[in-house]
Amino acid sequence: MDMEDTLTTSADSGSFGNALSAGLEVRPTDFLDGWWLHEATKADYAEFTYATSHTALGTLEPTTLEGILPEGAQVVRRVFFTSMKKQDLMVAYEDALVAMSVSATWVWMAVAARDAKHAAYVKDALLDAFPEGEDIAAVEAKVPFFVWTAGSAALGGGRLNPLKVDPWEEIRDNYAPETGSALTGLFDGFEPGKGGSLLLWHGVPGTGKSHALGALAHAWRSWCATHYVADPEALLGDPDYLLTVTLEPVKQPREWKLIILEDTSELLTADASARTGHALSRLLNVTDGMLGQGSNTLFLITTNEPLGSFHEAVARPGRCASQVEFLAMSAAQGTEWLRAHGAPSELPALRAPAALADLYAMLEGDQVAPSHRRGPVGFAPGEVA
Repeated sequence: MDMEDTLTTSADSGSFGNALSAGLEVRPTDFLDGWWLHEATKADYAEFTYATSHTALGTLEPTTLEGILPEGAQVVRRVFFTSMKKQDLMVAYEDALVAMSVSATWVWMAVAARDAKHAAYVKDALLDAFPEGEDIAAVEAKVPFFVWTAGSAALGGGRLNPLKVDPWEEIRDNYAPETGSALTGLFDGFEPGKGGSLLLWHGVPGTGKSHALGALAHAWRSWCATHYVADPEALLGDPDYLLTVTLEPVKQPREWKLIILEDTSELLTADASARTGHALSRLLNVTDGMLGQGSNTLFLITTNEPLGSFHEAVARPGRCASQVEFLAMSAAQGTEWLRAHGAPSELPALRAPAALADLYAMLEGDQVAPSHRRGPVGFAPGEVA
């Protein structure tokens, strides 16, 4: 727990026992969850109900909820994460005990009460107190990404970062036919839990892998939460960090979690063990080893390396649920793409394959796109003025 984050408790704990204290080595969310379950059991609460909702708090400060919660609601325990503008709290209200996690854009709660009818009443009363917000999974194709770093894991969770993405149907023509067909199968007909829990995207830089990540998160938003790891080398180098991300519970209504590790070439190659130590072994253990069994967690890895350079253990049958190669467009496909996107008529037809990044560069007037310096793509020699 970061020293700038605060753990506060009510001075008057009422019927919920004395104030508790925890050393800094204890994750605050674990501390509160355990306390909530203990007190709910002690009070003989037999019904538990869960809910999530989008809200629009604007800003979130330690005392923001005091002006929002209904009269009679008592905050008896709270953790406020200064760096993430998030707070986890326990609220006593109408003979029920409620665990809540709140940010500026969403609220999650678990209500413990004596019967189901009363639990539903308390849930609705508390949700109604929050200003209604946009459904970030549906409005303007925004998708909630939970972004992880080693620092955020130490604080108890990833940072929520809603991102505007492009749905697959709007970017389908940005990909070579073979790549597009493979991605369409992932977006429309993928069944989690069959064929392994590792998804592997590989191909030369500039072919649209990052762009497709957003489209996939949008396509899966109803059943899968998306978690993006900003420091994959740290994740696979630290078992505690890896377990924190992998075992982070998925909040309803979603049942699965997708963990994205981008640009991880050095972790997958045949000499990965010599270069990165036990990182590859840890990755394989959490995908289909004991840690991965029953966790409802998928790992999507992107790399610029060709498939032939991967360690044989990575792509073996039963481990990879999907492998997608991101190809450059052929000369004919690239030319058609340029014409469809308003390229000037004087732009000559392509004579060699071109990556998506190169095509966008050509539209912007960059006649020598970055990938031209990598290999034989784009215009034939002498055809660009």
